[in-house]
Amino acid sequence: MKALFTAYSLSRHYGGIFNSMRLLARALPGEGVNVEAVGVEDEFSAEDASSWAQIPARTCPSFGPRSFGYAPTLREAIEASDSQLVHVHGLWTYASLASHRHCRKRRLPYVISPHGMLDAWAMRNSRWKKHIALGLYEKAHLDGAHCLHALCQAELEAIRAAGFRNPVCVIPVGVELPDAIPGPPPWVGRVPAGDKVLFYFGRLHPKKGLRELVESWTSGTSADAAGWHLVIAGWDQINYAPALRQAIAARPAAGRIHFLGPLSEAQKADCYAGADAFVLPSFSEGLPMVVLEAWAHSKPVLMTPYCNLPIGYQRGAAVSIEPSRASITHGLNTLFEMSEAERHRMGRHGRLVVEEQFTWPKVAAEFRSVYDWLTGRSGRPDCLAKP
Repeated sequence: MKALFTAYSLSRHYGGIFNSMRLLARALPGEGVNVEAVGVEDEFSAEDASSWAQIPARTCPSFGPRSFGYAPTLREAIEASDSQLVHVHGLWTYASLASHRHCRKRRLPYVISPHGMLDAWAMRNSRWKKHIALGLYEKAHLDGAHCLHALCQAELEAIRAAGFRNPVCVIPVGVELPDAIPGPPPWVGRVPAGDKVLFYFGRLHPKKGLRELVESWTSGTSADAAGWHLVIAGWDQINYAPALRQAIAARPAAGRIHFLGPLSEAQKADCYAGADAFVLPSFSEGLPMVVLEAWAHSKPVLMTPYCNLPIGYQRGAAVSIEPSRASITHGLNTLFEMSEAERHRMGRHGRLVVEEQFTWPKVAAEFRSVYDWLTGRSGRPDCLAKP
């Protein structure tokens, strides 16, 4: 079987969606599915092209507003594929329009992974733009999908709340278990040897709760006394870093917050390995790979319920926080008061969760069952939600 992945971006520009796409594409051949991918060219496309390994991946230059990603040759690239089905990753861009037209013309089945973009918080963000996009092309694209993909039960409920009644498969993302010997993390030289690091990795964006995190860190926590540093890494999507730096300027704990900028895959792995804990104070997520990656590295996690991983709380792998200053402050102090043995125990619990439920071979097998059903090769898969 051959599947075509279409997306707004095939690089780190797309945040966690980039990793989930490429790792799924690399796992599917083990289930007899060959994948090719097309997306829109961006500033990281050339550098991240090697991340797709042996997967054919083509990017097309775009024109006009970057957020829409209009790329005239993207339609061409999609039309050139001889795949039996299309898997669309993400919403609200020209990739949706081009994919929908191709599938309608060829009468091909297609599945859409919104990756949290239909969640209530996401729908409120830039609401008028999304309302226009729904009217022009996205609603027809979503309505016509033979299957929608939810990462978790909460996303399934968000899809239904948004009014879509398509069949929905519920399949989480996977994560690779680390097997390389880590190198020194990029903060060496900035964080004194022996001090501890709380690591954040992801887009720098208001929805991630970063302002609330840095304001909590600089007022009301015992970070200084406990010897902790906050390291923030990731791509600054909307020039948000200056606002974060301003929020901590001239505060006593400002010297214990460090911004690393974008990271390569190797640097990211070194950061997970070198950190003492991970934090994601997000207002909205689909199913965040960064939390699973932290657990894969046996790190305890501070996260909000909007990360949609309640198993982390149930299995003692995470501390629950809300994306508010008071709640984050309480969560940080809870972490700082833990012994090293307690943190290690939490991290081991997270590692076991990943090993049991979030490996890529397991995820790829579930998608293969969906693809077989969509192309008439098999009956209804077990991962399909009840109507």
